[in-house]
Order: sequence, then structure tokens, then C-alpha cells
Amino acid sequence: MRGGAGEGSNLGNAENERLALSILTDVGHSSLTAATSSKIDMDVKATIDSLGMQAVAQAALSGENGDDKDGDALCKAQRAIMLRPSDMEGWWALAYVRARMANL
Repeated sequence: MRGGAGEGSNLGNAENERLALSILTDVGHSSLTAATSSKIDMDVKATIDSLGMQAVAQAALSGENGDDKDGDALCKAQRAIMLRPSDMEGWWALAYVRARMANL
């Protein structure tokens, strides 16, 4: 008898493929595309935020002279901007890093 607790992992490959196909058909292509797009947007936003925070932290901790020896903070701020130029957080991080490098 199938369908009991813990027996879901006993499905064969053919049954898994049929189940996946049925789920995809039920969800519909547009819904799946929208869900995937939304996930990618969230991942990009999280990456931009992370790069900006890392750049600001590195610039703040780089010493009183604002010396970013290897340019890592600057590179992270620039990378955040390249991912989504319309996102202001990347630009603010870049402005902060550049100001620290110029000792402003």
C-alpha cells in the first residue's frame, strides 16, 4: 500500500518525472516564470546589499588614513553598482568608500 507516512521517498524515477510534469502543468508556465524571476530579483538585491555593506565595513576599518591597500572595498562597491545601476544603495556605498579613500 502506497502513500503512507515516510513512503514518499520510495517513488521511482518515472513516477517522480510524472509528478514533476503534473506539478509544472498545474502551476503553468507564466506562474513558474514569475516565481523564478522574483527569486532572482531577491537574490540580486541580497547580493547588492551584501556587497555594499562589505565595502562600507572595509572602508570604515581600513584605518584612519582611509587607505584601501588592495582596492577591495572599492571593487565591491563598483560590483554592487554593476549588478543593478538603478539601485541607490550601491551608489551610496561607492560614495562612502571614495570619501574614505580621499580622507573626507
